[in-house]
Amino acid sequence: MKFFRFVLETSRGMLLLTALVAGLSGACNAGLIAMVNTALNRDGAPAALLLWGFGGLVLGKVLSSFFSQYFLIRFGQEIIANLRQDLVHRVLNVPLRQLERIGAARIMATLTDDVMSITQAFLGIPLIAVNLAMLLGGAVYLGWLSWRMLLVMAVFGFLGAVVYRLFVNRAMHYLNLAREVEDKLYHGFRGLTEGIKELKLHRSRRGAFLTESIRTPAQAYRNFNVIAEVRFLIAQNWTHFLFFILIGFLLFLLPRLEPLSPRALTGYIITTLYLMGPLAGVLSYFSLYGRGNIALQKVE
Repeated sequence: MKFFRFVLETSRGMLLLTALVAGLSGACNAGLIAMVNTALNRDGAPAALLLWGFGGLVLGKVLSSFFSQYFLIRFGQEIIANLRQDLVHRVLNVPLRQLERIGAARIMATLTDDVMSITQAFLGIPLIAVNLAMLLGGAVYLGWLSWRMLLVMAVFGFLGAVVYRLFVNRAMHYLNLAREVEDKLYHGFRGLTEGIKELKLHRSRRGAFLTESIRTPAQAYRNFNVIAEVRFLIAQNWTHFLFFILIGFLLFLLPRLEPLSPRALTGYIITTLYLMGPLAGVLSYFSLYGRGNIALQKVE
């Protein structure tokens, strides 16, 4: 949560604006789902009012998504530029003994990779806001169709969230390990640039340097990142698996437990399939958020 506290402290007004626009996008998506279901179950050609309504909702969805991302890109780049300037200002005001204890490699890693990770996590906020709004709008529509169906989805969602959290916690652990190794890797890069003449003159020292300062930390950094991303991937696919189990329940078990009209069943299936995209968008953000949160801890 450190990353979101940082965002709230630095750009509360921008977040509020993004949330409002994302809410409009979610409302448009819920309206589109309802309108598609109505058109599919309508006898004869769609009425002119339905066509105009569909066009208006599509326009509202596209414009709200565009402006939510546009506002955050503008504010996001300004915040990142200010963060870099503030970091440089603090480095210049830190006593030399403390700077030597921290090390130039850690400072360079913070000014480059950490700030970039924070930027990527920051720019992902409008996408997750729009996707969350779409999920909320879809849940409202499902609740309007049947509160029992919404309860079933809540049970599936709770089960998915518990298992997903277990995988994400392990992924965050390996992201932390990767970030620690990255400091060693930057230390090796600094040694390369400052000692290039000596390394060229001594072959044995050059070989030891490549092994200890470059190859070993680079391989560890790669391995930790791969393990972390695999954990995120397993968690995401676990959620997709639950979604398909839910669709199977709707198609084959729910009609036996409760009499349903074809229109209601079609609405359930269409809405569930439609929400898989926004859910995948939300879940994919956790990797960016994890890296941004760890980077912010390093910056502090």
